[in-house]
Amino acid sequence: MCSVNLLLGCVTTPAPQVIVPFDKKYRDIQLKACVNRTEYSGSHDIAKEATHALQTEIKDNNLFKIVDQADLIMTCDIEKFSEGSAIARWIMPGLGVTRADISVIIWERASGNILTVFKSQTEVSSGGFYTIGADYYVIDVAVNSIVKQLREWIGN
Repeated sequence: MCSVNLLLGCVTTPAPQVIVPFDKKYRDIQLKACVNRTEYSGSHDIAKEATHALQTEIKDNNLFKIVDQADLIMTCDIEKFSEGSAIARWIMPGLGVTRADISVIIWERASGNILTVFKSQTEVSSGGFYTIGADYYVIDVAVNSIVKQLREWIGN
């Protein structure tokens, strides 16, 4: 996926902030629906797309069992989203940027303590024809970056 993303002009900048090392006793997690903290109100339901992508990636990678009332809770915030334009990127790289910034926090239900924070800043800033549809895959790329950080945190 990374080589394809590079061809498409997609760049992801992960920024993990591990506060507490992962405790192997945790196998279940409650995934709260992602929240759109942006002013975006276009044709995408970006909160629903991000929630679905997180849920799918966590299950597909067998990282946790997603259950209600688990000891760990995962929240997700979409901090920035821009649809951008492949035509604008084709005319001038840096113009028409498609962007998704996502932040995930994992905290312990019993204590309320934050255990870790994962961030992904993903953008498609160059390319023309090959980047058509970036607004449909930029959230998935950002979520994949979060899941990679999550996998490293839990040692999986």
